[in-house]
Amino acid sequence: MAFWLIVLVLLIIAAALLLVPVLRQPQRDLPEDRDRLNTRFYHQRLQELEQDEEQGVVAERQVMIEELQQNLLSDVPDAQAVKPEPLNRWVLLPGVVILVLISVGFYLKTGGLAQVQG
Repeated sequence: MAFWLIVLVLLIIAAALLLVPVLRQPQRDLPEDRDRLNTRFYHQRLQELEQDEEQGVVAERQVMIEELQQNLLSDVPDAQAVKPEPLNRWVLLPGVVILVLISVGFYLKTGGLAQVQG
């Protein structure tokens, strides 16, 4: 009985080594959030540019606005670009099942099951 308990614990540890790195992956920034942040930054820079113009600091306002627009266009990609889908965690289940089956199969083929039970 102790042998099977040890085997079970070792299989759980091996499955955890397979699953934990994927489950602990941080959620990536959503492109919509990043686009919204870039747009908000653009509007903030436009307001700062207006304030600078009122103070007489800015000489070529139109050039700066065009530069901000170009930066916004380069920071916000096309909406039709293919977005990578995150890995579904259920995809890992067959990997865990295969790990268990191969481990048990190798033990049954090469191990001394009759000696352990006897």
